[in-house]
Amino acid sequence: MNYASQNEGSLPISYTRDAEGNRLLSWRYSLLPMLDNAALARKIDPQQPWNSPENQQYSEIQIRVFICPDENDLPANGASFFTITGEDTLFPVGSSVKLTQVEEADGAANTLMITEAAEMNVQWLEPRDILFSDVTTKPRDMLGIGPSSHHKNGLNAFYADGHASIISKDVNPKVLRALITWNGGEEVPEGF
Repeated sequence: MNYASQNEGSLPISYTRDAEGNRLLSWRYSLLPMLDNAALARKIDPQQPWNSPENQQYSEIQIRVFICPDENDLPANGASFFTITGEDTLFPVGSSVKLTQVEEADGAANTLMITEAAEMNVQWLEPRDILFSDVTTKPRDMLGIGPSSHHKNGLNAFYADGHASIISKDVNPKVLRALITWNGGEEVPEGF
């Protein structure tokens, strides 16, 4: 939300790319200045990949806000929170979505922006998230693939309007996919 207010209402792109289309840095990099890490953001070379000799040392730094506090087995530089990328998501490849578009379509309160995902083995600066096409089953069965968690009650989910909730590990995949798209017009059942 803070990012969008400082960028003409646009959400960050899922990852930056070079002229050849190679992935460089995760969307998490663009949030650093808003997370009191502007000095770190200035040290990272945005023209180089996350794991380049220039940036590797910075990708090793722990950014606590990108890790679920209850996740004990994650490397210090890991990530627990991910976007879901794809054509009809808030993070289409290579472009960004404006919050006004979301509000006028399915609504920001009904659109999933960031989700917890366990066992993904991704460093925070690494430009890799969850593909919408991989969200095909209940979160209970998506460890290492998509929205999932080691929490008993469900997984952390953050919406485009800024609110957060717990999503059941047994949520119907059709409902989960409806929450992920911002312009599908799908009905989301009350209390899903």
